[in-house]
Amino acid sequence: VAPRRDADAWLARLAPREVLVARGGAAGGALGSADAAALPALDQVLLTEREPWEFDAALAAGDLARQFGVHSLEGFGLGPADDAAVGAAGALLRYLRELQPG
Repeated sequence: VAPRRDADAWLARLAPREVLVARGGAAGGALGSADAAALPALDQVLLTEREPWEFDAALAAGDLARQFGVHSLEGFGLGPADDAAVGAAGALLRYLRELQPG
């Protein structure tokens, strides 16, 4: 997860085909749809809007812990400073479960 001021450079370097964004605005450090529209690196990228609550780090931590069969994410070296990354990973996990439920 990069600071917002560096988002365009990171996205240009990574050249993603699809980016998940929080519908309407940013949530918990997530890139909001309004933010994404202003980034030139996303001109040709599919923007998939998700509900802002899907980027919630606390919900994501529980989902990710269940996915990996662990009690908490602390064993992976993740803490409060990583909330934005955890929230993004949780939103991605939920999205993938919708696309490929099996």
